[in-house]
Amino acid sequence: MASGAEENVFLAQLTSEGARSPNGENIFKCDFKFGPNEITPMGLRQHYLVGSDLATNYASNLKLDNIYSPWQVNVRSTNHNMTLMAAQAELEAIFPPNTRPDLTANQAGLAVPPGDNGIIDSEIKALKNKIMPLNFQTLPIHAMDFHKDTVLMGEWCPEIYQKNEKNVKDSEWQKQIEEKYADALTKFRTFMEKDDLTIHQIYSHIDALNACSFNLDTFSKEIDSVKSQLLAFGFDYLEQYWSSEESRKIFVHGFFTDLQRYLEDAKKQYDDSNVDNYNKMKLGLYFGTVETTYVISRHLGFNHQQLPQFASQLLVHLNKDSEKGYLVSIEYNKELLKLGGECKDQTSCEYTSFNSLVSEIVAEANLLSSCSSPKHTLLLSENQSAQSNRSFTLHFIVAVSILGFISLIIGGFLGHKAAQHENKKRRIHVRESDPEALLS
Repeated sequence: MASGAEENVFLAQLTSEGARSPNGENIFKCDFKFGPNEITPMGLRQHYLVGSDLATNYASNLKLDNIYSPWQVNVRSTNHNMTLMAAQAELEAIFPPNTRPDLTANQAGLAVPPGDNGIIDSEIKALKNKIMPLNFQTLPIHAMDFHKDTVLMGEWCPEIYQKNEKNVKDSEWQKQIEEKYADALTKFRTFMEKDDLTIHQIYSHIDALNACSFNLDTFSKEIDSVKSQLLAFGFDYLEQYWSSEESRKIFVHGFFTDLQRYLEDAKKQYDDSNVDNYNKMKLGLYFGTVETTYVISRHLGFNHQQLPQFASQLLVHLNKDSEKGYLVSIEYNKELLKLGGECKDQTSCEYTSFNSLVSEIVAEANLLSSCSSPKHTLLLSENQSAQSNRSFTLHFIVAVSILGFISLIIGGFLGHKAAQHENKKRRIHVRESDPEALLS
């Protein structure tokens, strides 16, 4: 939060999913009501409280309206159920129910479905002039397919994970791990009744151990005695897996490119007296996975000591100082980060120096081109604004051209019909579009 002569201009928040079920087999038979990789009630509570914290500490200073404005807020999530639901829980705290005004009586009379509504007449009367029973605020949450999401996911570039797998297949490192965690690994193999389990196979079950532990489930005496060692093994494996700076550079490239453009837009709008408060970008919310927050925070220099926690939070503050100008600071789980580059050992960095730092920590064009799907990496011009159109997302909606070939006995006739819809203007830029459009 800004203090003294500093004013809050923009806040970006990246969070990982809250408590959830294991992302693989539930080998410990823990008490989860849903399938794999689904957020639990405990996880939803975590995110509601993250939203409450944000609303309490930042909304007022950012002059954020308590009624959602599509110009002030952008929400983006991975396409996982768990992160989409996490976003909903957090947004309920930031934009609480019963804050939107009711409709007028005339509006309420018209705002019903077409046709005969006799069967829902009692519900219509009970609503009176309300939009919904508690007037919940509904907000758009933008997401993309995993293999196209260059901002919060890494699947668009399989080479990232190919590089990472080489890191954990290093024979010397594997030998050290086997020796360091010999007792825990042996007991786990005994528990699974598989003496030939590799450390890679064992690591695939560490997520279940971590998820079940947070869910307060109990384990067998054998596993419970080495639980802490197994979790420590999981952390060492994760650290080695992401030890390649090249992999991290590619993974973080989209997020920081996206962030830079929103920071620049917010800065320009703040200085433009012709843009009123309602139309100024204030808040960017990103809902990623544990992997997303871990890789980005580690790449920024945060020294992790254990497996990343559920509902971890990375905050990027853009403030304006009356003397120093625009400043950027970053915190991870309430701890201010000391940044590198021109910002070395500083927790608050001048805006231009932060941009220089970003250019150092993201992937260069030749590194991005190593991906098998480089067209997804958004190599856009530096001058392209995140808000080149005055709305959240820029969707290129191109209707499919329908080719019909009609064969008749007396000859052939080729029919072609094409329809193209007008581009829909939204705030999120071309990254939300069809990847093919990036090449045009």
